[in-house]
Amino acid sequence: MESAPVYRVRVSDKDQLEQRRKLLIILAALELKIVSAVNRDSKAIIGALLHLSDENGVISTHRLISSRNLIQAQGASLDGVLSELITQKFSDAADLGTQLITGSPNASQVKLAHNAAASILALGALGVPITDVISTAIGQASQNAEGAVSRATMAGRTVRSVADEVESYYRTLGLKIAGESSTQINGVFVEAARAVADTTQDVIGFNFRTSAAHPRTDECDDAVGFYEKGDTTAPIPPLHNNCLCFRTPVYRD
Repeated sequence: MESAPVYRVRVSDKDQLEQRRKLLIILAALELKIVSAVNRDSKAIIGALLHLSDENGVISTHRLISSRNLIQAQGASLDGVLSELITQKFSDAADLGTQLITGSPNASQVKLAHNAAASILALGALGVPITDVISTAIGQASQNAEGAVSRATMAGRTVRSVADEVESYYRTLGLKIAGESSTQINGVFVEAARAVADTTQDVIGFNFRTSAAHPRTDECDDAVGFYEKGDTTAPIPPLHNNCLCFRTPVYRD
């Protein structure tokens, strides 16, 4: 009878890079969806404010409360849309992180990976959950928009005169949430791989690798190198906001 192969679960370097490529495709597609959703929201706000304005296009002082309620309601709706859109991708990242380690995950390993994703969803990759990031960022954009409309009313200016200003707040919002969601989803990918590697004897450690989208020298450059599995001092990405650095497994030779 033939003996069992030494590497029953080993994933080739080529396949590891393929899992990483799939993750980056997910992140790129998600960024487009986030930016699109936020842009639609800002245009909807401008359109609704125009309906509140008088024949001269100005919102009267007694309608300012209505305009604030409208902006806040739109923000709450956007919060729900973005939270659902982003959290769905945590599961996908967990699956890819699992496949980075083993091409044949068992039920226990899949559960470990998804528990890792749930932990990051609850606690955040850098200590702040993505749902809190979304709510805080939308709240700030809404306040900025309300302020712009109030200033326009006080100065007798039209809604259209502040449309560009309001839309700029939401463009910034879209980019912030897109960047933060990519950071946290990358964290899921890394943490899922770590959790599965802990159950895989053939994995002896990880190589810390910087992302190709790494524009400047930072703490990640100092972290590059090999770390044994179980090393509690090993840096685990993301190390900072917008960090897309990652780790690849090293197998027993």
